[in-house]
Amino acid sequence: MRKLFFSLFCVATFLATMPFKGYSTGLADEEIKLYLGQPQVISVSSPKRVAVGNPAIADVVNISKIELTVNPKAAGNTTLIVWDNFGEQSYCLKVFIEDTSLIKARVDNMLASLNFPGVYTKAEDEEDKVVLLGSVKSTQDKERITLALAQIKDKIMDLIVVKEEEAIVEIDVQVIELNKGAQETLGFTWPGSTTLTEVGSRAIDPGVSSIIKIFETKDWTRAAFTLRLDALITEGKARVLSRPRLSCQSGKEAKLVVGGEVPILGGSVTPGTSGATSIGATTGGTVEYKEYGIILNIKPLVEDSGRIHLNLDVTVSEVGAAVETSYALAYPLTKRSATTELFLDDGQTMAIGGLIKRKTEEELTRVPWLSDIPVLGAFFRKRTTSEGIQGDDAKNDTELFITLTPRIVSQGVSTKELKPAPVNVPSVSDDNIKDPVLKYSKIVQKLILDDFFYPVEAKEAGFQGTVKLSLKLSHQGDLMDIKVKDSSGYRVLDDGALNTAKKASPYPPFSPEIKEKELWVDIPIVYQLN
Repeated sequence: MRKLFFSLFCVATFLATMPFKGYSTGLADEEIKLYLGQPQVISVSSPKRVAVGNPAIADVVNISKIELTVNPKAAGNTTLIVWDNFGEQSYCLKVFIEDTSLIKARVDNMLASLNFPGVYTKAEDEEDKVVLLGSVKSTQDKERITLALAQIKDKIMDLIVVKEEEAIVEIDVQVIELNKGAQETLGFTWPGSTTLTEVGSRAIDPGVSSIIKIFETKDWTRAAFTLRLDALITEGKARVLSRPRLSCQSGKEAKLVVGGEVPILGGSVTPGTSGATSIGATTGGTVEYKEYGIILNIKPLVEDSGRIHLNLDVTVSEVGAAVETSYALAYPLTKRSATTELFLDDGQTMAIGGLIKRKTEEELTRVPWLSDIPVLGAFFRKRTTSEGIQGDDAKNDTELFITLTPRIVSQGVSTKELKPAPVNVPSVSDDNIKDPVLKYSKIVQKLILDDFFYPVEAKEAGFQGTVKLSLKLSHQGDLMDIKVKDSSGYRVLDDGALNTAKKASPYPPFSPEIKEKELWVDIPIVYQLN
């Protein structure tokens, strides 16, 4: 029996003297971010021993009963172990070259001045860059952002998406032929005219004072304009050539052709030889079609104010007499074009006029039989050409008149300021907060809001609300549990808040004034579209 007790005593003594190098609290290492040139102070409680994995990356330079100072030396990762009154505490030290949150603040200020509420930023210390996220309306907006941030482009990762406009614009177009002077009945008066003739290919009449005068706008309703037009049609002074309606996505271009296509026949000539002479041979015939008539290229863009920015390109062309050779047939085109940009209100009518087509009549008087004699017959024929109004039986000159009325039929989701509203917290400074638990809660809250973002699907749906999270934290700052105490009413917002709080962990350890080993901290998060 005595031998048995002696054996048990020896075994117990041996086990008690074994070193427990693998002992730990079972909690995950706390991650601490350090930046070169910025020492970090860590709260401790009467440290007895300190160990640093790689002193070349970071080292402890000052130790007291309540805190120690870590000085970063080079970029990289290392570990720090502290033995104090709470036991063994392990830290993962990550040293970065630069604090990207400072660059993020600079980028945020620039984006605010450029007024791009759909773009937000996120600091990524691991990549040593600031990530640009969100969406803009056009590639021009994205180029503006790139140009504004050109000085720090090496620190920027651009992930901005160009999101197409969702608004739909319906454009009511009417192409009208009016007797000259009838446009005054519709409420327009042009100082000159742009003439299209049926014979030849005359250029713009010098009487036009400015090409801008071709375009006119009136603040009518379409019903009032139609009433005046119907009166002119009844009097025989107007004729509607075409009345199409186009639906176009905001920011895209629509094309309207009122006319047709004329074939241009062509071929290639290859020289040949036959004795001392060259004989041409026609090979490889081709057919090319050219558009003629009235061609409108319209590009509407709905502004945030509700007005419509209209980019308009108008081309009017006519087919002349064919020019024929032994190997090709071509038709000359008389073409006039004009381009303009302007802003219109929803439902406002724009008119394009001043394009006059001059009616030309030819009258041939001849003596029967004698006028058919070759050469001498010319003395027995008389050809008379008249233009415009030449008597009661002659036709008036006509004017081509085009009206456009854009209407917004489907308004896309407007871009708003999609950022979380500030949470209601005490307005006093950290130094004036006496309660150590409240002071610690404010630190946790700030860390969560630094990594906060608005879920994209919630932005597009317009979801808003307040989420209150409850976080269970250990004395080392590890996140032991988390739950939604008060829901916002939307699952996507609740999940977004939970994911952000988990990503921001681990949090700083408790200050020496907090004696508890664990704490439940309530953090309110407000989602609001400003």
